[in-house]
Amino acid sequence: MKTINVSSLSYSTVKQFTEGCTEQVFLDKVDRCPKIGTSAAALMGSAFHSVSESYYRALLLGHQLDAEVLFRVFEARWNLANQDEIIYGAKHTQESIFEQAKQLIELLLEAEQPKEILAIEKPVQFQLTDDLKIIGKADLIYRDKDGRLTISDVKTSASAYSDTDLYNVAEQTYTYSLFFSEPVKQKLQLFIKTKTPRYEEIELNSDDINFSDWKEKFIQTKHGLENGIRYKVHSWQCKTCGFSYICQQKCNETLNRKAA
Repeated sequence: MKTINVSSLSYSTVKQFTEGCTEQVFLDKVDRCPKIGTSAAALMGSAFHSVSESYYRALLLGHQLDAEVLFRVFEARWNLANQDEIIYGAKHTQESIFEQAKQLIELLLEAEQPKEILAIEKPVQFQLTDDLKIIGKADLIYRDKDGRLTISDVKTSASAYSDTDLYNVAEQTYTYSLFFSEPVKQKLQLFIKTKTPRYEEIELNSDDINFSDWKEKFIQTKHGLENGIRYKVHSWQCKTCGFSYICQQKCNETLNRKAA
């Protein structure tokens, strides 16, 4: 087994390793395997994230982008993907997703604008231990009408968030907040992709997050990666996982060896 030295980790990697499929983390971050297949839902989330980033960058420079321009941003990001490898669910087509994107863009334009934008996609990092650094990017940082520093995370979802979902986002923004020396307000901008799309701005509460437990997740992930602790978690998410072809190949090789 090759030696792995983990010197930095993001919250998303830690969450996937501690609550999801560690095999996926190894295939992606360690083995650097190419992904085959892209979930249409995930691609829409990435494309809409590009839309919100462009919208807020323009506001930072004193410009207002209209719906037509923002949809072109969405299309451009969507078209970067290999169109033959997009995995659609039973209820969606490209047409329906594009129509939904237009509705979400209208909701973005109708939402209250931040008073003073400070940064978009701000890289944040800090040293957690002597040998482990935390890295990440905060979607939007601004000061609200009361002058409070605010970190806002932009997400799309097929449904309203549960308490568990909100806790997970709060844990993510909490990670970013540790970069700053002053108190930070944490928010979620949630664009819900229901039949009639809607927008919710939710103030997040990180009071229940225990720093020691949070820190331990990062240390456990570092230990797990460096010691090759990898296992598969079989779930509905396998259908849209870009590495499922590797898992299937390994499964077939095992069956062939047993048959021989």
